[in-house]
Amino acid sequence: MIKFPEEISPENNKNFRKILLENCLRKLRKEIYLNIIEDCESNYFVIDNFSNSNNITDDETEYLVQTVIKELENLGWVCKLSFNNTGLFIFKNPDTPPSNYYPDGFE
Repeated sequence: MIKFPEEISPENNKNFRKILLENCLRKLRKEIYLNIIEDCESNYFVIDNFSNSNNITDDETEYLVQTVIKELENLGWVCKLSFNNTGLFIFKNPDTPPSNYYPDGFE
């Protein structure tokens, strides 16, 4: 960032939560992207770690996760939630989920 964006002016503070969520969505996409290229099928994405480190609510987390799930499924990935909705599994073959996947998500 070369300079602060004008969107963080005091007059715009009513939109800060929306700006935060947009930023969190970008971060979530980047972290999942890295997870995929680092061998996602043997490694699930830990949703709790992400939401705790970004100080977002459960509802906001669910919104962000459902958004990225739709995007990934549109790209051809199979996405499943597990571990009481705290783990996101991303894999290629719907007939062969990872061995550590246990169904229990809000899908």
